[in-house]
Amino acid sequence: TGVVALSQLIASPKSCRYIQVIRLENQKSMLKSKAEFALAKALRVNRSIVVVSLRVRNLLERERIGKYILRNVDYLRQARQRHLKTTGVQRKRNAVEEIFDKICKNEDSIT
Repeated sequence: TGVVALSQLIASPKSCRYIQVIRLENQKSMLKSKAEFALAKALRVNRSIVVVSLRVRNLLERERIGKYILRNVDYLRQARQRHLKTTGVQRKRNAVEEIFDKICKNEDSIT
């Protein structure tokens, strides 16, 4: 299936080094167990993906995917901390993060 092929692409170390988000919601039919297993196996190898939006039926695969996502988020956090420690400069927030900051502050410019 397409998800198995996507999993093979995710697992390859050179092709998807910088991809961070996988959105697979609203599929016509539920994924097969083979596809869920392949995706979890690929995420075990991949260290960059931090968001997977997908409904996983198999409990074991759902737990594995969640564990690998948390691991990747932790790696990203550690990299930000190392960058701050070595350069002394915190990473600049992107435009979307700035919009969310304004929303949290209830600024009048975001209405």
